[in-house]
Amino acid sequence: MNALDLPVLMIETPLKEAFSAMKSSKRSAVLATDHSDCWLFKAGWIVVGISQGDKVLADLKQRHRVHQPSESEIQEINWETPAKTSSQIKTLLYKVQRSYMVSTPFAAAGESARIIMFREPLAYDIGLGPSDCYCSEPPAGHDPHDYTRDQLPPDGKCFYDRSKIVCYP
Repeated sequence: MNALDLPVLMIETPLKEAFSAMKSSKRSAVLATDHSDCWLFKAGWIVVGISQGDKVLADLKQRHRVHQPSESEIQEINWETPAKTSSQIKTLLYKVQRSYMVSTPFAAAGESARIIMFREPLAYDIGLGPSDCYCSEPPAGHDPHDYTRDQLPPDGKCFYDRSKIVCYP
C-alpha cells in the first residue's frame, strides 16, 4: 500500500492546465470531483485527449472512480503509513471494487489530496511524474504506454501496440 499526494482540480479544468499541474507536482495523475464522485485522471489519457481535441477533464472518458471513505472507514486507516493498516485497506477496496481511495474531507481545487493505491506499480507509475509522449490507442483495459522524446521509435509507432505516439507539449 502506498500513499501519494495529488493535485486537486475542478472537473472543468482545461487538459493543458491539468498536464501543467502534473508537471509541477511531479505526479502523473490529478484528482477532480464532479460534485458527487471523485475521479483520477492519468497523464497518458490527458495527452491522448489533447491530441484528439478534447478540451477539459470532463471530456475524458478514461478515468478512474476514487473511493471516498466514510467516517468509520477513515478511522481504520493509517493515512501516513498505509502498510500498517494494509489488511483493512485491501478489504475496503475489494468491497467497493476500487483501486484508489482518497482522504476526506476532499481538498478544494488548487490544493492536494492524499490517495492510497491498491497496487504498488500504480503508486510507482503515478509517483514518477508525466512523460511527454504516449501511444494513442492502447489495448482495452490498459493505459497508454509512455515515451520520452529521446526514446521515440523512428516510425512514430508504439513498440507494443503499433498505435501512433502523440506528444505534449
